[in-house]
Amino acid sequence: ATAAVLVAAVTLALWLLRDRLTLANASLLCLLATLVVAVRLRTGPSVLAAVISFFSLNYFLVRPYYTLAVEDPRELLDLAVFLAAALIAGRLADYARTQAEAAGLNARQQDVLYRLTSALNPLTDEAAIRAELRRVVADELGAQEVHVLPNRPPHDTDPSLAVVFVLLQAGETIYGTLRAAFLHPPSASQHRLLTACVGQAALALQRVDLTEQAQRSRALAEADRLKTALLRAVSHDLRTPITIIKTSAANL
Repeated sequence: ATAAVLVAAVTLALWLLRDRLTLANASLLCLLATLVVAVRLRTGPSVLAAVISFFSLNYFLVRPYYTLAVEDPRELLDLAVFLAAALIAGRLADYARTQAEAAGLNARQQDVLYRLTSALNPLTDEAAIRAELRRVVADELGAQEVHVLPNRPPHDTDPSLAVVFVLLQAGETIYGTLRAAFLHPPSASQHRLLTACVGQAALALQRVDLTEQAQRSRALAEADRLKTALLRAVSHDLRTPITIIKTSAANL
């Protein structure tokens, strides 16, 4: 409807000025209207605008007026070229808009991942890491419910919500399962961002786990070193009395 109204307004203006403008001028203005529709409303409306503009130019601005007949064959060529150019230009404008939106979406996702990674780097507690992941999924991705199973199983979930499960897995180790409920099923880009966020949280959990393992290994190594030193000291202290006893026994 918006495309049709815009083309109608442009056609009315051209009809009022048709004695002062050439068909080329009118075609360029209609092409501009088609580009505006393509940028604002996507491909379908732009195709509709191009077709309506084609028939409007023919009906109102090409002699004989108020008929689809064309008096000059050259003007028929102009109309055909206009229609082809309008369709191609509309498609290209829509493609450019799609690419711009995709680039903007990628930039926003990279920003979310950067802020999440920056927040996870100083954390050394698993509960804090899971809490930060839940916050990002709720605030940045718009999830209505976020839980990390099996620590906090949900109850009485709204059946109308779209539920997504993603493993918190780093390497061969699984640290839980993220359960996120959305009002609408997430798009492919949202699902990729969710998976990337969960992957960053899993790596942070793995870092904490490896740090704890390293600390335990150092503690065990220190305990083993102390045990070895103690045994050496005890064996040294026992060696002298045993030698004396053996000597005395030999003398007896």
